[in-house]
Amino acid sequence: MAIIEKLHFGDHIITFSNLSLIDARTQKTDLCQKRYGASFTTRNAPATTGFSVKRTTEKGHDITVISRNVDVTNGIFSIESQYEVIFPDDASKTPVNLNISITGLIGASDASGLFSDGTCRGAIYVQNKQTN
Repeated sequence: MAIIEKLHFGDHIITFSNLSLIDARTQKTDLCQKRYGASFTTRNAPATTGFSVKRTTEKGHDITVISRNVDVTNGIFSIESQYEVIFPDDASKTPVNLNISITGLIGASDASGLFSDGTCRGAIYVQNKQTN
C-alpha cells in the first residue's frame, strides 16, 4: 500500500521516450509526440476520493486510475496500472485507456517501465517531484 501511495499520490514528473505507433500504417504520425512528447507533472485532483483516484497535470490532462496491481519481491516492486486519460487538446474529451507497467526499488524515488494506449507505445519514467 505504501508503494501505491508513493506512486499514485503527490506530485510526480512523468517523462515518456521511445515513442512509436503500434501500427505504423496509422496516418497520424505525430499523434504520439503530441500526446506524450513532453514531460508533465501530475498532481492530486480535487475529485479524488477513497474510491476514485484522480490526477491532473499543469498542461490540463484529466487522469483517472482505473486499476492497479502491485507485486513486491526481494526489495523490487512492479506495478501494472490502467488509466483513463483525457488529453488537454482533445476537444471531444474522449478518454484514452493507458496501460503502464513499471518497476523500481523499494525506497527509491523513481520507477521506469513501458506504456501503451492501443495506438502509441514507449518507455515511461516516473520521478517523485519532491526529490527532484
